[in-house]
Amino acid sequence: MMNTYDIQCTVVETIASVLKKELVDIDEHVSFADLGADELDLFEFVLKMEDAFLIEISDADAQTLTSVAQTVSYIAARKL
Repeated sequence: MMNTYDIQCTVVETIASVLKKELVDIDEHVSFADLGADELDLFEFVLKMEDAFLIEISDADAQTLTSVAQTVSYIAARKL
């Protein structure tokens, strides 16, 4: 059974991979933009989130996912 911690770990690992950052560099409240993400990075991240959690994220919703915390809340609301 998936829980919020599992979701957060997957989100952090994925954004770190997409942005080529160390896991320790990813704070759940820092915006993806502040981590150096551009639109292409965020597109790749959203695709990976859809695959990892078997959900569909609309373009409008994707634009609201600007940090780990927001992404975890979004996914948890759909998966838990």
